[in-house]
Amino acid sequence: MGKTTKKEFLWLLAGVAVVVAYWIGSEIYYGRSISPRGISTASDFYKRFGEPLLVRMVNHDGKDYYEFIGKPPRAQILALPSSAPVYVFDEQGQFVTWCGDPGDNNVYRQQWPLNGTNKLELRAVKQKLGLQ
Repeated sequence: MGKTTKKEFLWLLAGVAVVVAYWIGSEIYYGRSISPRGISTASDFYKRFGEPLLVRMVNHDGKDYYEFIGKPPRAQILALPSSAPVYVFDEQGQFVTWCGDPGDNNVYRQQWPLNGTNKLELRAVKQKLGLQ
């Protein structure tokens, strides 16, 4: 390997290291950005994340729950989840559980199946939960 080739290889290696470090940092940032830490009610969700992309009704053990579909972080990151994070609240607006990527988590969707046409109007959900 000539001197120039060795230099080029080192630059290439440095470039790859930067991309890998950025990707790892993106995954960490994404995980922290979608974490439900500090959320115990739907009101807490709105304060931290703002309005969800949409709300669906899910059924678990014979009871209906609200599934809020969260928005992805705004920053340009390399984290590539297959679907948006979801946060589940009971009918009183109490936080129950969440899933960072339900598109890749078959167990979550088995436990929290979608019911037919179950998209709910955000305004009606906010009113029902006293968020207006």
